[in-house]
Amino acid sequence: MHGRTCQHFCLPQPTIVDQPNILYNVEQERQYGQEAFSKLNQEQTLIVEEVLSSVRNESPNCYFIDEPGGSGETFIYTALCHILRGENKVVLPVAWTGIAANLLPGGRTSHALFKLPVPILDTSVSSMRPNSKEAQLLRKTDLFIWDEVSMVPKDAINIVDKLFKDITNVNLPFGGKIFVFGGDFRQVLPVVRHATRTSIIENCIKRSPLWSKVKIRRLVQNMRANNDPEFKNWLLKLGNGDLEIQHEISEDTIKIPRQYYADYDNLIAKVYGTNEINDSNISKFYSTAILCPKNDECSTFNEYIVSKLLPGDIKIYLSCDTVEKNESYDAQCYPTEFLNSLNPSGLPPHKLILKKNTIVMLIRNLNAKEGLINGARMVVSHLGENAITVKLIDSGKIAIIPRVKLTPSDPTVPFQMTRKQFPLKVAFAMTINKAQGQTFDKAGLYLPSPVFSHGQLYVAFSRVRRFEDITFSAQATFKQKIENEFIFTSNIVFKEVL
Repeated sequence: MHGRTCQHFCLPQPTIVDQPNILYNVEQERQYGQEAFSKLNQEQTLIVEEVLSSVRNESPNCYFIDEPGGSGETFIYTALCHILRGENKVVLPVAWTGIAANLLPGGRTSHALFKLPVPILDTSVSSMRPNSKEAQLLRKTDLFIWDEVSMVPKDAINIVDKLFKDITNVNLPFGGKIFVFGGDFRQVLPVVRHATRTSIIENCIKRSPLWSKVKIRRLVQNMRANNDPEFKNWLLKLGNGDLEIQHEISEDTIKIPRQYYADYDNLIAKVYGTNEINDSNISKFYSTAILCPKNDECSTFNEYIVSKLLPGDIKIYLSCDTVEKNESYDAQCYPTEFLNSLNPSGLPPHKLILKKNTIVMLIRNLNAKEGLINGARMVVSHLGENAITVKLIDSGKIAIIPRVKLTPSDPTVPFQMTRKQFPLKVAFAMTINKAQGQTFDKAGLYLPSPVFSHGQLYVAFSRVRRFEDITFSAQATFKQKIENEFIFTSNIVFKEVL
């Protein structure tokens, strides 16, 4: 799996040791920083120089880098980390998801670094104590980089602001610390179950009083799609909601050229081919995926690919599901068969069907330093009775995945359920939301019905570098039409947040 931009340099990454201390070779970091700075384009250079000036002059500032997908924002963060660490300054990069955090040098998730609660409410506070080692580290940090803030609810940013004011005793935004926020509000916003458009927008960090204190800096040049200017311009119009609306169908319907369309039966063949997937060719599919709006649609593709394209015998792993005892109900009221039939958000399936060379996704953080984070893709190399051996696609590291106990955070489950299972899902196909932050050499997009939330269509198409790298399929519905030259489908854009 690739990072989010094709811009890179070839020096090895330094060794980063986790909290409370981050250890590195200052001279080596200085070398990395010089190399990275020399590869910045003009608009990236201006942003980096402005942030460096704030840090060196200890001038409290908060910046937001508006970064259309593929514009090289991760490269900016990497350059800042290496340059400032080369000056013996402390930089802490964080991101909302583990996948994005793993792309940053020494990156961690926002929940881990700031001790954010789950769930986050408007009354929530950080669990960090002001006299703890973690708080001491935050106090001495010179720069915080926070990626994917478009997905961060405003209550989370308010919790962090209060945390910093408490531990620094400074009544300035974020305790006077320098923050660089990054994100793309054209992409998926904070997830709010069954929420209205108004509720989702109100939950966005742009609705926090702190947002008025943030300086906006914009990246325009798309580094990922640089070799296809037509696709690059079309993507930006898609994300901004500027494509021509087909009002005769719906108020949010657009038309997509049918040049790279495939019907449902041919979509898998276009993306994964028709030959079997084995030891000799599995690496070709490391940067390949089919994207769907919902989990159920992904499951259909995954089951087909495992059964038809992977040779060998299947291995079935069944979960052990239990209900925690509680005075308000009788656990005996929920038979095992009923628990097995449930598929709450964030849990692996009761029946996990795998073969060797199955591409899977980890759905729980196990070991962040080793890359075993929620959303990491890996390929199965050995199926044991009590452990599964995998190879991480990003790093090539070998890891052993154990069975673990998982409890869903899905509020639709009205009781405390525990599922003991391998924290894996088959990932030849994945949801559009889960693909955010990743780049594919080849992708498929399946729309049995239109996308249902802001930015989903933009996220799906911006996972690739060229129009020809994505094959899409759709089914005709009352809001989707398939004609000779175009596909008509919904593109949901909340322009209030752009």
